[in-house]
Amino acid sequence: MADRAVSQPSTPVVAPLFDFNIVSWNVEGLNSPIKHKKVVAHLFCLSPQVVFLQETHWMHNSPMSLKANWIGECVSAPYTNKTRGVAILFDRNLQFSILKKYIDPEGRFILLDVSFDNMVYAFLNLYASTGSNNLFFADVLQRVLSWGGQNLILGGDFNMVVDPSMDRSGVLDQGQQIYTNQTNVKYFIIKGISDDPELQGPIFFLVLLIYLITLGGNVTIFLLVCLDHHLHTPMYFFLANLSTVDMACCTISLHKVLMSFITHDNTVSYISCMIQMYIFGSLTGHELLILTAMSYDRYVAICKPLHYHMIMSARTCCLMASACWLLGFLQIIPPFVILCSFSCYTSIEINHFFCDIVPLIKMYCDDTSTLEMLFFMEGLCLFTLTPFVLTFIPYIFIISTILKIPSSIGQRKAFYTCSSHLTVVILLYTTLASQYLTPNLRSNLDSKKLFALFNTTAVPMLNPLIYSLKNKSVITSLRWRLGKIRAIS
Repeated sequence: MADRAVSQPSTPVVAPLFDFNIVSWNVEGLNSPIKHKKVVAHLFCLSPQVVFLQETHWMHNSPMSLKANWIGECVSAPYTNKTRGVAILFDRNLQFSILKKYIDPEGRFILLDVSFDNMVYAFLNLYASTGSNNLFFADVLQRVLSWGGQNLILGGDFNMVVDPSMDRSGVLDQGQQIYTNQTNVKYFIIKGISDDPELQGPIFFLVLLIYLITLGGNVTIFLLVCLDHHLHTPMYFFLANLSTVDMACCTISLHKVLMSFITHDNTVSYISCMIQMYIFGSLTGHELLILTAMSYDRYVAICKPLHYHMIMSARTCCLMASACWLLGFLQIIPPFVILCSFSCYTSIEINHFFCDIVPLIKMYCDDTSTLEMLFFMEGLCLFTLTPFVLTFIPYIFIISTILKIPSSIGQRKAFYTCSSHLTVVILLYTTLASQYLTPNLRSNLDSKKLFALFNTTAVPMLNPLIYSLKNKSVITSLRWRLGKIRAIS
């Protein structure tokens, strides 16, 4: 029986013609050391005597990495490290001998004659890539008929459904077979920043360094604002909120990259994945709203300086910050509810380094064109465009007021007070627009991952530097605190 398993292999098949168990599994790539260790560990739990693997993505026969984990013989048909490749594994305790074999040079099937218990069996492990035509199947059939073997055992992934009424997984357009019901999806596999084994170490140390710098810079800003009464102003109050969001956003998105390197476990439960997606989306929305509040603060400071302390009172600032937090966690609910209602996925491997909404939509097995357009319009109009417009409208009045200042020194001083905020706004909106606001969510997912990496690492790391290096009050407070620490020590 040819099953394409996604979350885990199908139940071992015990057929009446032979007394051994066979598992057929489309593994969707085994180049990651972490992944092939998990696959081998799961096979050991199933205890099969023969394993049919499809889409191994091997470029060489019987890689040494597999031999180090699988105890037994392996016959493989390699192709490239991106597609195809099949293999048949034999348990070491199985007494057999291979009489003859044919390995397809295109990495699509293996045909073996195997002698076992005074019987000869023909093993055929086949992978038919999506769109395989009748000529391919006719060629395989002709080779099997001319093989002259007996007791044919056929397994693999055909990417087709012969009888839809008997198909337990459902059918996609053009006869593509998909798997799983949401009730069967217990976990996802996070692909990570890169699946190249040689890059895992450098990526870990680079991400760890960026995370520590981000954490240190934002904690410093937060503590300075809390401890220095000179910084107890609306601008620094919102800056402390922004630092809190940056720390939380960076932690929620990067912790899996760091933990997977240490624990060699890149799986995440379905519930944890949904929670991570919701929190990250909420924090991103909150960050945009905090920047909007900060632009309004700059507008009052420059355009209505005499009424600044009356308008931007402590009560007003607390209400604005609370509204930002509340709206941030509310506006992500509609797409979150839609994603949680998904009934099936084509894969459990998320091509990202954390659970984000774009790769999850890409994995949905049904037609998502309407959902993609809905997400695009909501993201454009509500999630991004509204705070963007509300952020830049005050700057129209700010620029108009600055241009009316007679002295060039006064103009530079007024612009200097909002230059840090404007720099952060442009940086954040540019990366978010590149990451999310493209109608075709199924294309350029790797490029979106790079923008997401920049947004979750570089932007939170640069925010404290931008605000501290261009702000004399922060630098003065930091120097005074460091001098006090030296004096105590």
